Amino acid sequence: MDIKNIKKKNNLPTLQSGQAEQVLLIDDLSKSSTTIVSEDTSSTLPMKYDRGHIVQNSEGLYYITENKNTSSSLKEKICSPIRVVGRSRDTHHTNWCIVLEWFDKSKTLHAWSAPLELIQGDSRKYQRELTRRGLVISTEKHLKDALDFYLNNHPTENLFISTNRVGWYGNVFVMPNRIYGETNEAITYQPEKPLDHGYSEKGTLDEWRENVCSPLGAQSRLNFAISCAFSGSLLKLLSIEGGGFHLVGKSSIGKSVCLDVAASIWGDKNYVKNWNTTKNAAEVLATTYNDGCLIVDEISQAKNEDLDDMIYMFSNGRGKNRSTADGSNRMVNAWQTMVLSSGEETLKAIMSQSKKKCNAGMEVRLCHIDADAGKELGIFDGLVLASTAEKQADILTTLTGQYHGTAGTSWLNYITRYKNLVIIEAGLLIEEFMSDYDHTESQSYRVGKKIAVAAAAGELATRARITGWQDGEAIAAGKICFENWLENYGHDGKQEDRQIIGHIAGYLEKFAGSRFQTVGKPTQKISKRIGYHKPNDDLYLFGINTFEEVCLPYSKNQVLRVLRSHDLLRFNEDARSSLKLNNKSIDYGRAYAVKGEIMRYDF
Repeated sequence: MDIKNIKKKNNLPTLQSGQAEQVLLIDDLSKSSTTIVSEDTSSTLPMKYDRGHIVQNSEGLYYITENKNTSSSLKEKICSPIRVVGRSRDTHHTNWCIVLEWFDKSKTLHAWSAPLELIQGDSRKYQRELTRRGLVISTEKHLKDALDFYLNNHPTENLFISTNRVGWYGNVFVMPNRIYGETNEAITYQPEKPLDHGYSEKGTLDEWRENVCSPLGAQSRLNFAISCAFSGSLLKLLSIEGGGFHLVGKSSIGKSVCLDVAASIWGDKNYVKNWNTTKNAAEVLATTYNDGCLIVDEISQAKNEDLDDMIYMFSNGRGKNRSTADGSNRMVNAWQTMVLSSGEETLKAIMSQSKKKCNAGMEVRLCHIDADAGKELGIFDGLVLASTAEKQADILTTLTGQYHGTAGTSWLNYITRYKNLVIIEAGLLIEEFMSDYDHTESQSYRVGKKIAVAAAAGELATRARITGWQDGEAIAAGKICFENWLENYGHDGKQEDRQIIGHIAGYLEKFAGSRFQTVGKPTQKISKRIGYHKPNDDLYLFGINTFEEVCLPYSKNQVLRVLRSHDLLRFNEDARSSLKLNNKSIDYGRAYAVKGEIMRYDF
């Protein structure tokens, strides 16, 4: 494959206008109930059971017993029609299930992999689940026993791989309602519990593209949010860690509308979740949107004491270790997801309310971008759908309710069909994006690359004729958002250094006059002395044992490294960060000597 040729624009194949292929879970789900039942009946002979046999017709599954003396028969209904599709196992060749399909009374098709351990154990559990999902089952015990027998002994040669995770599985992409891509294995999706995922479709791709997405190509924040919603499925392909972006700004500027527009790729506004959740529930959310985009609104509603843990958890992609009932280790939840958040407050402001420090690592994992585009139109860069920003927001709210979900279907069809080309093309787009930021240091580069992934996803979706944007508009929007982040956090990208230096400077500004004994003034009374101040050298001397407490929540070694790198620490031995003292007015022979200029230090 000639990589040089791949770099040309629009090199990837494109979907035909309006194309949104339907890749199905197990079978053609458009079949009618009559088709399924007749197919099941024609392929299955009556099954001998107890004093009679079990048979299925278009009205249901029946147990029939014959009275040889009177030549009469008794026909009892076990349940409404049910089809045994095959058997499934997980990727570890354990947890075998029976794959079932049936229609409820509203003609809605259900598919479920019923664990064999339930059918052969306490059958009430699986029958309760079937009933909950609309299968009508007799209340008579002997008929329920007949259903157990039928399911356990139904002949089938169809075997499936069962997974409880959405996202990439080899070359296919597993979603709650279908599997995208081609594989030699038949795959079913079976979550441990039913999930409120919010995936849904309404309207056509043409309608969504022309009415919702295409007019927003030059809207930097909305374009970037849409690109983010596409980007989660690229993370694993490109071996890039998860994380996300936080649109921060005052109330009523269009943040929630922006999230609704991004969510419309996958579903309606129910796709948008809320930060008001527990850590355990947040772990379920992250797993639900593995290899996808988790969209969460109103960060101020998060529990302050849990927010830092949730942000690190979303980015690091692993949940808690847990034990099963028998004491063995449960499989740890894992995911890669792109998070798109909004709120009126920054992480730092929220964390301060619970008297916690907002570490630079948090702000790199959930990067702040101003929601206000700076054009006096709130989140908008211009008016393309209405005469005012408020009317434009209302129109977008209405449109996303009318058209949603088809873009995600087309996107997954596209990237699974052309997976290898997508990986190459995305890599080239990211490399091109980052070539303008060679000067950035580690933290800035990390943020820039994450933004570049989103921009690349937007460009690829454009080349696939999904967005209706012009080539380059997603890249341009990504660069505007990255420049906004750089403007807020500095082109040097040393946010952690800023925070550490600010932490020590803030301590001195608060306690320099009350907790530091001035060298040469023995009569000065200091009630809670923490160290000494040498006015001639403008040095603040911290005791070796007390400095560690001052550094918290940062480690002492971390603080010393930063102070040395910015020449804010005096020492007389290269191998040691402490200063050797020879002064009878000072109680200790070594100290950490911080230069007073730290309180005036500017990056």
